[in-house]
Amino acid sequence: MAAMVVYSDPKELPATLSIGTQKAFEGGYEYKYRFVEEISLYVCDHQTTTRVDGEVMAISVGSDEHGNTWYAASEGQLSQSGDGQRFHGRQIVFRTREQFWVPGTHGWQMNANSSATNTNNNIWGDSVQAVTKVAEDASMVFAAVGLLGAADA
Repeated sequence: MAAMVVYSDPKELPATLSIGTQKAFEGGYEYKYRFVEEISLYVCDHQTTTRVDGEVMAISVGSDEHGNTWYAASEGQLSQSGDGQRFHGRQIVFRTREQFWVPGTHGWQMNANSSATNTNNNIWGDSVQAVTKVAEDASMVFAAVGLLGAADA
């Protein structure tokens, strides 16, 4: 039976959040994300560490070749087209199976091939513990959260 990503009832998610290592927060270089309802992604507003012109980080839901659902932080570019805004991912840099939008510490796997030219999302290396922080006064949005489900035969 084939697997596919299906969506649960919408969950209340923070409209903005920050993710980084403790060192990143102490140094003021954590990633600050905003939820873009038009494309249902969290998008970071500043350039990625690989320094590719015009690239930002966005977090989406997807599944791998084994049917595991992941929340994937990808580097890529936002574009505007006739039917709205789109995100074109180039490489997945981090991924987690945890509910990363919940404040606290979460484990993220790192793409072992991550670079300014990489497009290979199949080799995963070390993990990193990253902290999610949500401001007490952050507004909330309703969005579908991906879950793995069996496709109808």
